[in-house]
Amino acid sequence: MAQIRITPDYKNWQVIINHFEGEPEVWDEFQIKEEAQEEVFKWNNGLWGEGFTFSAEELRLRALE
Repeated sequence: MAQIRITPDYKNWQVIINHFEGEPEVWDEFQIKEEAQEEVFKWNNGLWGEGFTFSAEELRLRALE
């Protein structure tokens, strides 16, 4: 599951990926909040990148197996 948060200096937006194992990962930073929100949408709906077919919910369920 992905989410956004503002950087500590309040200048950029970070996309945070929770892999359901270990610590959350800072995936990327964006200057525009809407771009960060779009990246989060892609992650959470399995639309990110070529061949990326699993939604965040699917990955969560696999981690529970």
